[in-house]
This record gives sequence, C-alpha cells and structure tokens, in this order.
Amino acid sequence: MYQLGWFSTGRDKAARDLLKAVNSSIRQSEIKAEIAFVSSNREPGESEETDLFFKLVEDYHIPLTCFSYQKFKASKGALVTGQTETLPSWRLDYDREVMNRLQDFHPDLCVLAGYMLVVGGEMCQRYDMINLHPAAPGGPAGTWQEVIWQLIDNKAQETGVMMHLVTPELDKGPPVTYCTFSIRGKPFDKYWYEIESHPLSEVKKKEDENNPLFKLIRQHGMAREFPLIISTLKAFSQGKIKITAGKNLIDSEGRPINGYNLTDEIDGQIKGATTLAKRKRRGPIVKDIRNLCSRTLLEPVNKPEFKKGLRKIIDEYPSYLRQIGMVMQAWIVEYIPNKKDEIWRLVGEVQPKIRQKFEK
Repeated sequence: MYQLGWFSTGRDKAARDLLKAVNSSIRQSEIKAEIAFVSSNREPGESEETDLFFKLVEDYHIPLTCFSYQKFKASKGALVTGQTETLPSWRLDYDREVMNRLQDFHPDLCVLAGYMLVVGGEMCQRYDMINLHPAAPGGPAGTWQEVIWQLIDNKAQETGVMMHLVTPELDKGPPVTYCTFSIRGKPFDKYWYEIESHPLSEVKKKEDENNPLFKLIRQHGMAREFPLIISTLKAFSQGKIKITAGKNLIDSEGRPINGYNLTDEIDGQIKGATTLAKRKRRGPIVKDIRNLCSRTLLEPVNKPEFKKGLRKIIDEYPSYLRQIGMVMQAWIVEYIPNKKDEIWRLVGEVQPKIRQKFEK
C-alpha cells in the first residue's frame, strides 16, 4: 500500500477539513494509499485548535508524533519569531530530531498540510515532500495574503494554485500539478473597476482583507485547493507521477514532467460539486414552498400570510429564485390553476423576477 506522511501544525479548522477530505477519499478508494503517520510541530496543550486536530488524528487511528518547535527553540535560547529561509544550526537540529522520531516510518510521499515551518535541506533530501502554494507556476511567492495583493497590484489576468516539490528554498520547488482560473470578466470586473482609481495602499488601509476583490480571488482559489491536493495524491498513488532519487518528476513511463495542468479536471469537479450542492439545497426549498402554499393558497387565499412567507423563503434562499419559481409553478398547476393570475400577481409584488420568468 502506498504510504503517505502527513506534516501539519494543525492550527485551524482548514487543517482538520483537509485531513477529513483526504481520509474520506482514501476510504472511498479514490486515493489508493494510507496515511502512515501525522507529524506536528506542536504538542498537546499548546493550542486549542491543534488539540482538536490531534483528536481527529486519534479518531482516525493514525500514528501521531508531536515535537514542540516553540519549546525546542526556547531551550536553545533563541527568540521565538517568524521563519527565515536561511535556517540556523539549531533549527536544522530540530529537523534531525523530527526525522529521528519518524525513523520507523518509510513514507512514499510526504505532504506539508499547513506545516508552518520551513523545511531544511536534510529533511528535503530524506523525504519526497510536496506542498500547496496559492498561485500558478511562475506566479507570486509568499503567503496567500501576499499573493493576492501582488495579483491586484500587478493587475493580473489570471492566477491559480499548485502543488510543488518541497526544496529548502521557500515556495521555489518545481511544480507537480496546478490549475488556473481567470480573475477577469464576471464576477470580477466590477470589483476591479471599484479600485482602479485608488492606490493599492489606500485600498489595503481602508478595507484590508475585507476588500471584495481580495475576498473573491481568495474564494475562487480556496475552492480549488482541496480538489487539487486530492487529485495530486490520486495521481501519485496510482503511479502516474513519481519522484526519482535525484528529485526529478517523471510520469509512469519515466518521461520528465514539468507540472501537470489539471485545470479542466478541477473545474469539472467544482462544477459537479456546485450542482450537487444545489440539488441538496433544493430539497428544503421544495418543502418550504409546498408548506407555505398548503397553508395560504387553498380556499380562502391568505394574501398577507403568503407574501410574508414567500419573502422569508426568498431571504433564506436568495440564489435560488429559479428553483422557487419552479416549485411555485408546479403547485399552481396541480392545485389551484383557476387562481393562477391572482397568485402570480402576489408573487410579483414580492419578487418581480420570479413572476416575469414563470408566469404564462
């Protein structure tokens, strides 16, 4: 069985959600592998969020190794600050101790899944490691926040996300897989227009990460992150991608790979997930509309109560006007066809768009 190593700080809900998604994909035999271990640079009691992550690992019966980076750093007399790309000797000692604690495991591939440390050269050489970066190959480096601000500053046309081979140089490893998406056209253009006459420094100072364009780019990137990670692990577990002893990427026939473009596959998964979510969402809509109609649209018609109830449903499902109209139309045809004109007038008083689309 293909063996995965999982490195994570487990600092937030996203870390738990990713582990859940990959574990689910493994259980469904989409990823033909098992997670051999989880390694964290925190220990129990250091963070409530990380403790929740540890509980999830325990529930999945995955071996867990914990070694506190903060405690180790303090024991060396170093100040607890952010990471740098040039690692001091004590920092390499930390990596060596992590590897020592993992010596009984022999993973085929390791995933940095929210591991908030730069990995040193010795660990990169010991393990084949991949990491997610929130930009397309050749795109901006840095955190996802830094990436998005650079995209806005550069007036970029598109961006993406990629999985890359981990090297000692932060975010500089060769791409393994990636996907791209446009940040122009609908629904982006109106937000570009809103900021085009304002200096970026002013936008950041006034709105920071609440800027609508910033949030929209992040939303579209996040929607692709988990699907790309899972598709990449599937490809590795099926032997479609391999890493040689010299840290080169090859396909199943030994041919060099310069990053697989999985844009079409990822876009298809997102579209499918959106369609499925809408189908699941439609169930409550149907129930709510039919309940409302059965209470208010039989003889006698209770116009005020109907309008009040319909307005409440529209407020709850603002993106589902078409589905609301379809259910309403079916009810009218089935139960009160003689009241059709009257009911559609009431609907139009609440939401004209529904009446214009469905009244005949």
